[in-house]
Amino acid sequence: MKTILFLEDNKEFAHKCVELLLSNNFNVKYADNPEKAKLLFLENKIDIVVIDLMLPPSFNIEGLDFYRFVKSNNDNVSAIFITTKSFKTTEIVAEAMKLGAFDFLDKENSIFLDKLLFSVKNIRKNKPRLSDNNIKNSILIIATYLSLLIILFGVLIFVAYLINLFGFPFIESFLIITTVSISIFVVVIASHLVYESKIKEETWSNILKNRIVNFPQILIEKIMR
Repeated sequence: MKTILFLEDNKEFAHKCVELLLSNNFNVKYADNPEKAKLLFLENKIDIVVIDLMLPPSFNIEGLDFYRFVKSNNDNVSAIFITTKSFKTTEIVAEAMKLGAFDFLDKENSIFLDKLLFSVKNIRKNKPRLSDNNIKNSILIIATYLSLLIILFGVLIFVAYLINLFGFPFIESFLIITTVSISIFVVVIASHLVYESKIKEETWSNILKNRIVNFPQILIEKIMR
């Protein structure tokens, strides 16, 4: 059973939403203010957060800021933002999507409750697919690096053979060339990650999770040019 943290200051509106989710076999933790929501989040294993994007100014925190708090503690928590059309600007949507928001729902929509339930169920259905994709990506990364290493060793053996023709010992030549080449290979990867971190202003954890997935493809494209 998935646990949902529901942050909404309008208690009457929230009650309808919580009742709907409970009746559909979701475990729901409700908070009418960010401080209570933070405590509930830290005390429970939360899978999904439903956040009112436009919280009252008296709370001194916006919906996006609360989701940043959530992501800083658990990057795997999905988010659904609820708001009104007047507050859902392009900039806010872009920022929320950058953080990893799954959906935006309009409170004023006549079928809001249906959309909320549909969205929450879709998150639940998509979780296994995300895991499968991660496994496939991991296999692809490993296969790509192994292929590159096999090609690299083939080239090194050939170079060592050519050097051996000029009278240099084959084994010593191969070991020296291998050490230098692998060192350069590692430096290139590390330099790429550092460069990406400076441009995107991301943390090292995000680089390792997100950027290294695309590095083999980028490297191959650069080699093919």
